[in-house]
Amino acid sequence: MTSTDFELKEKEGTLWVDGENELIARGKVKLNGLDVYCGLLKSKNRDGDEKIELMFSAGLIHFNSPDTKLDPIKSPDWSGKVTLAGSKHKASIWKNSSANGKEYLSVRLKEADENPPPF
Repeated sequence: MTSTDFELKEKEGTLWVDGENELIARGKVKLNGLDVYCGLLKSKNRDGDEKIELMFSAGLIHFNSPDTKLDPIKSPDWSGKVTLAGSKHKASIWKNSSANGKEYLSVRLKEADENPPPF
């Protein structure tokens, strides 16, 4: 399958594992009265040229230890609550590898329940 065959589905995505990234700095900025956490990430584009991106934090992601997962195969490797484009979601992330052995992460977002039941 080529990259042109890949269709990105709503609330799903892929993150490619790249060991050549470097976090240059992190901190926060004030935006509309809120503290927004961000960082500068140095990486390379497809041509090998250096690029620096300002990345904003959407929330905290936590590692789910294999001994604490409800289902060792189906449960995500990482999960957490995030806010993207003003909407709150539960993020679930699984570690995978492609047919050619390249590591990647599968991401799924589910609407967060703002008012969970009291029990």
